[in-house]
Amino acid sequence: MITGKTFWIAVILSGISLLLSIPWPKEWKSLDTGSTYKIFAECLTSNIIIFMLPLASVLPYGEGFVCEYQTGALKTIIHRRSKKEYIKGKLTAAAFSGGIAWGFGCLMVFFLLFLLLFPFEIKGMWEVDEISGITLKMLRLCMAGNICSVLSGIFGGIFLSGYMAYGMPFIIYYLLVILHERYLKQFYSIYPAEWLKLDRY
Repeated sequence: MITGKTFWIAVILSGISLLLSIPWPKEWKSLDTGSTYKIFAECLTSNIIIFMLPLASVLPYGEGFVCEYQTGALKTIIHRRSKKEYIKGKLTAAAFSGGIAWGFGCLMVFFLLFLLLFPFEIKGMWEVDEISGITLKMLRLCMAGNICSVLSGIFGGIFLSGYMAYGMPFIIYYLLVILHERYLKQFYSIYPAEWLKLDRY
């Protein structure tokens, strides 16, 4: 999974999305203490991230089962492992691949921000509560990525199509957006943006 090209494409996509979301400070001299993580926290819930989440999450492992089925490798694998173990393994890999890709992207961008902004911060202690809040935001982003990637694996297995594996999570994701914004505004729990922002929680 981690050694595959599609995984690293997803990491690069997530990293670029985060970079495009950064609200860069106008003046870099004497930044407030904690500016690095505050700026990073803002980009985690930007509209770009909300848009790119289902696109990047399905890339790492959504088509894994379909490729094995179409190439005939599935028959060899099934002989070595039971069907139950194989299904568990595929679902686990699909479930965590999207979140891990976003996790890698987040760590890379935070490290870059730290290198660029931290030297300009006024000396002081970072607040533990805010750091834990950012960590939870990152985890929510990764969990949302996991949901999209496991849906990708499921639909790929049902339809035996890479197009469906990549496309269906995106369609469902934006169907939830449309349903919430037009018809079910009171059901904020179905709104993908709320999963990241928790504005109404």
